Amino acid sequence: MVFRRFEPSLLRFLEELKDNNCRSWFQANKTRYEREVLEPSL
Repeated sequence: MVFRRFEPSLLRFLEELKDNNCRSWFQANKTRYEREVLEPSL
Protein backbone atom coordinates (compact mmCIF):
# COMPACT_ATOMS: atom_id res chain seq x y z
CA MET A 1 0.00 0.00 0.00
CA VAL A 2 1.38 3.38 -1.01
CA PHE A 3 0.64 6.45 1.05
CA ARG A 4 -0.95 9.25 -0.90
CA ARG A 5 -0.89 12.80 0.35
CA PHE A 6 -3.77 14.21 2.35
CA GLU A 7 -6.29 15.99 0.18
CA PRO A 8 -6.88 19.69 0.87
CA SER A 9 -10.57 18.95 1.50
CA LEU A 10 -9.62 16.57 4.33
CA LEU A 11 -7.38 19.17 5.93
CA ARG A 12 -10.13 21.80 5.64
CA PHE A 13 -12.61 19.42 7.25
CA LEU A 14 -10.27 18.71 10.16
CA GLU A 15 -9.58 22.42 10.67
CA GLU A 16 -13.30 23.16 10.74
CA LEU A 17 -13.87 20.26 13.13
CA LYS A 18 -11.24 21.70 15.45
CA ASP A 19 -13.06 25.04 15.44
CA ASN A 20 -16.54 23.45 15.77
CA ASN A 21 -15.98 20.44 17.97
CA CYS A 22 -19.59 19.78 18.90
CA ARG A 23 -22.10 17.08 18.07
CA SER A 24 -24.50 19.37 16.22
CA TRP A 25 -21.77 20.55 13.81
CA PHE A 26 -20.59 17.00 13.21
CA GLN A 27 -24.12 15.72 12.60
CA ALA A 28 -24.67 18.51 10.06
CA ASN A 29 -21.38 17.53 8.34
CA LYS A 30 -21.58 13.75 8.64
CA THR A 31 -21.98 13.07 4.91
CA ARG A 32 -18.99 15.31 4.26
CA TYR A 33 -17.02 13.33 6.86
CA GLU A 34 -17.94 10.06 5.15
CA ARG A 35 -17.01 11.43 1.72
CA GLU A 36 -13.82 13.32 2.60
CA VAL A 37 -12.41 11.30 5.50
CA LEU A 38 -13.71 7.73 5.46
CA GLU A 39 -13.91 6.91 1.76
CA PRO A 40 -10.36 8.00 0.87
CA SER A 41 -8.98 5.96 3.76
CA LEU A 42 -10.46 2.69 2.48
